[in-house]
Amino acid sequence: MIPAWLMFVLVFGINFTLWGTIGFLRIVDGALDRLRRLPRNAGSLAHRILRADRAIQAAGNGGLTGPALAPGGGRMLTVADLAVLMAAHNEEVVIDDSLTAITALVPPRNVHVVSDASTDKTVALARQHGVNVIETAVNVGKAGALEEGIRVFGLVERFSVVLLLDADTRLDPDYFRAGLPLFDDPDIVAVAGCAHSNWHVPGLSFLGRLVTAHRSRIYALTQRLLKYGQTWRRTNATHIVPGFASMYRTAVLPDITINPVGLVIEDFNMTFEVYRKHLGRVGFTVAARAVTQDPATVHDYIKQTKRWALGLWQTVRRHRLRLDLLSAMLCVLLLELLTASLAFLVLPVVVIILAVPDVFPQVLHWHAASGVHATVTSHVSLRAIGLGVLLPDLLLTVIVAAVERRPRYLIYAPFLIFMRMIDAAIALYTLPRAWQEKSTGRWASPARRDPAGGAAVRRAGQLPERPPEPEPSAGPGRLPEPERLPQLEPAGAGGEPAGVRGEPAKVVQAGGVVARVRLGRLSAITLDPPELAEVRTWWTRAADDDDTADADPAQDHLRVLLTTEPGTPELAEVRMWWTRAAEAGDTAAQNNLGVLLTTELDPPELGEARMWWTRAAEAGHTEAQNNLGVLLAGLLDPPELGEARMWWTRAAEAGHTEAQYCLARLLAGLLDPPEPEEARAWYTRAAEAGHDDARLRLEADVHSPAGADVHSPAG
Repeated sequence: MIPAWLMFVLVFGINFTLWGTIGFLRIVDGALDRLRRLPRNAGSLAHRILRADRAIQAAGNGGLTGPALAPGGGRMLTVADLAVLMAAHNEEVVIDDSLTAITALVPPRNVHVVSDASTDKTVALARQHGVNVIETAVNVGKAGALEEGIRVFGLVERFSVVLLLDADTRLDPDYFRAGLPLFDDPDIVAVAGCAHSNWHVPGLSFLGRLVTAHRSRIYALTQRLLKYGQTWRRTNATHIVPGFASMYRTAVLPDITINPVGLVIEDFNMTFEVYRKHLGRVGFTVAARAVTQDPATVHDYIKQTKRWALGLWQTVRRHRLRLDLLSAMLCVLLLELLTASLAFLVLPVVVIILAVPDVFPQVLHWHAASGVHATVTSHVSLRAIGLGVLLPDLLLTVIVAAVERRPRYLIYAPFLIFMRMIDAAIALYTLPRAWQEKSTGRWASPARRDPAGGAAVRRAGQLPERPPEPEPSAGPGRLPEPERLPQLEPAGAGGEPAGVRGEPAKVVQAGGVVARVRLGRLSAITLDPPELAEVRTWWTRAADDDDTADADPAQDHLRVLLTTEPGTPELAEVRMWWTRAAEAGDTAAQNNLGVLLTTELDPPELGEARMWWTRAAEAGHTEAQNNLGVLLAGLLDPPELGEARMWWTRAAEAGHTEAQYCLARLLAGLLDPPEPEEARAWYTRAAEAGHDDARLRLEADVHSPAGADVHSPAG
């Protein structure tokens, strides 16, 4: 029988007990600073008092210059030394409130906004606050926008600290008074903000308030019991400096890879980079408060939590475990995450098995039900579940309600256990996807609610759903050739290209997507030489208009242009556009993306190529079926000949000549034993379709070894 205490340890105990104890030691260490000549803990009460005295002494000298800590203390920083960097994509609902709050604490000239290809009023609203604003030409995602802002604004050269601030976040008035003193310790290179939920958003449903209560409880427990202990000077190892409102020394930013390829979020990775590259330590204080907006629905909560969980697993996979304190912390964290997730997913089933016979005793007369019930009751009881899981969860809620002084937690306490079950399912669901999914860098945000009380809910940067496009008769099995640039419609009676007659410039400036597409085609095809830079501009603007079906041709044209434009192909941007189309279900784009990942990148990304080719192949794209066979038989080590045969057979039976030839070579020379008669049949079909190599094979000898090489993906 599993005792209640063991269930408690598996679900709640390891991390909270360990880091809660270390957090208590940190409190004691901070209290001892009062007895020391100089405090050892940046941010402790004794340190803040000393800092205030030094500030008064330095005021007459025109600045804060004295060291605040004994071990190598440096210059004390103020908000004048700090830059604020905000990446925003279609954030008109919340950005005005956020900028109003931050410019009350920091001079507007120190605030920098990067609008990531926004199509709403984000830029106009930001400029009304007198802050620095730039725009990206295409949607590059949050991490890409942060990189762009740091580079264009020259933040590393101009400021000592940069605050990364989300557009839906409002800082507490005491945020900098609490957070900046941590940088008095020269070893601290990042300071994590303390997240708090916004409880005052009007118009939330009961489920919306339940999500807020659950997320707020998570913030309270993880920050007060985990992060506070993890960021003590003696045991400094935390897995995340959250990107919603956290500060970094600008001196370490050049050493941090902010936007690695494939990660869905940047803040886990930036934190791991600090520790893996030995850049310094992370500071944290619960007094550096920032209020953020939580998802308003369970659906949005699940989407956001999936993204966060996937980001954690991806980052752990990227940096891998080592023999260091960070890895030890991660092992404990992830082990408890897995055991707790499994426990919460099994919990409803176990409770039903234990409780139903008490209500309906007749079920025990069923042999199968009786056996299952006996097996479960021999290991666990309802009393153990109540004492080991349900009661501790309720007590944690009561404690958080008391510490946070929010009695409303108790209203939602009976339902929070169900939110934990959702979290458990997400944690286990995203674990294998860390090896399957990569991000294109495209912006993804939850729905926003007007903090001033507006009822409208607006989703930022969401791609519309659209059905897969029909496959063309001659599938694009390779990267597009120059002659495949789209053809313009027949010219009108006046000699102008159709669709751009009259005043195209006015139409384009008015925002017409069709006009942008056609003006790009005009510059690309009818001008000699073509004005490719202008073509790219118009097609990019049209492609970014995701709200209309006319954006799809623009994306197609832009992908072709970027691949065939003279000079080095811009593979990162090509990949972004093809990924957008592939995610929308375009099988031709899925196939082309697989070709790019396999033949154009160094090193090739075979795992992701296989994923996209498999999606297209399952949808019936014969070129992708053939390319997938090439990957499985000729590029993987060891090869997967059985699955390669399956995909080549599907393509061959659909009439794909190259697949017929590859299948024949597989049957003749790669299988053990070979199947020469079937190989001859496929050689014959390929030869009859005009495949010269198949004809030569037949003329030589179909029984001779065909060799292990196969053609590169293209077909």
